[in-house]
Order: sequence, then structure tokens, then C-alpha cells
Amino acid sequence: MRINSFLGVLTLNLGLSLVTACTDPIEPTTATRESAVTTCYNFSSFAGTFGVGDAVMAADATVNFQQFQWSSGIWTAGGIASVVTSTWAGGTPVNELNLNNILMRVTPNTPSAGVNYRYADLGGNVNFGVNGDFRNVLDLDTLDGTVVGGCDIMVTRTNFPGGYRGIVEIMPQPGVMVDRFSVGGQEFFVDDVCQ
Repeated sequence: MRINSFLGVLTLNLGLSLVTACTDPIEPTTATRESAVTTCYNFSSFAGTFGVGDAVMAADATVNFQQFQWSSGIWTAGGIASVVTSTWAGGTPVNELNLNNILMRVTPNTPSAGVNYRYADLGGNVNFGVNGDFRNVLDLDTLDGTVVGGCDIMVTRTNFPGGYRGIVEIMPQPGVMVDRFSVGGQEFFVDDVCQ
């Protein structure tokens, strides 16, 4: 296992940029509740490619890369996560994390009162989890309006040629916090991960 560490916006070989907001005035979040999100990461100074078993120590969380489950139920350890220059997810320019047959699990150092992130799906199934409650779905937006891991899930979707993008919001129900959350896909992009 490879572990990389940093504090704040100090960048070593790998690093997440700490930013103060994850909203975009063009496509704001659509939460009906006030967000409790306090720490956000984009991938502007994050560099590299990661495989199953790799981990990144962020200022306020640990990001682990894990096996991905295909729609057939078979698990694969052959996926990769790569920081790429793109704007598929529509987040902070210019880098995003491309998840290709791999799952990204984020474990906040302190349980979170809410999570949101931007995503783009260009094909294949999606793995999703909150607090150990795992889902394997064909399209992420099928989880909109459901409860996963004791949290209300809101997913927006905007279609574009070849795929769709949107925002995922994970809002804990009373008495619940987000201890960990995960997402993975086959041709999947994430940006502006806020906890």
C-alpha cells in the first residue's frame, strides 16, 4: 500500500487543494436544507495515478482506492484512478479525478454533517456507499430520493452528448453523521468533493 500525506495546501508528490466552497454560480446545488459542509477538495494540485490499495492522507480525511464491483456482481482489482485535465464534472477548473473500474472511499477524520460532490458519468455502472451501506446501480441518479447509510441522498442530472453530470448530496438524518462515503464507476469523473 502506498500512503501519501500533506497538511493544508502543502503539496508533496500528491496533494488535494483545500478550498472554501464547492458551489458554482452556473450550476448551484439544489439542497432544500442548509448545507453543513465545511471542507472541500478539488484536484487542481492533485497529481498521479492510483490503484487498488493506494491511499492519500488529506488534511481532514483519508482517501482509499478499493475494488470495484461490475454490474454482473464480479469484483475487479484492476481499475485505476487518475487525475486528468477535463471539465466533465463541471467543477473547479481544471483537474478532475477519473475513476475507471475503481472505488474511491473517503473517511473524514471527524464524522461529517453533510457531503456533496460533482460527478460525470460517461458509461458503465456505478458503485456508491455511505456508512458501509453499499449500492451497485446502473445510473447514479436512480438513488435520488433514497436513504443510504442513514442519509438522505439527492442527485441532480444534466444530460450532455455521451453522458451526464450532476451533483450528489448526502444529508444525514437526525442522529446520524457521515463516517465514510464512497463512489466508483467505469467512465466516471468527480470534482469538488466537500465534507
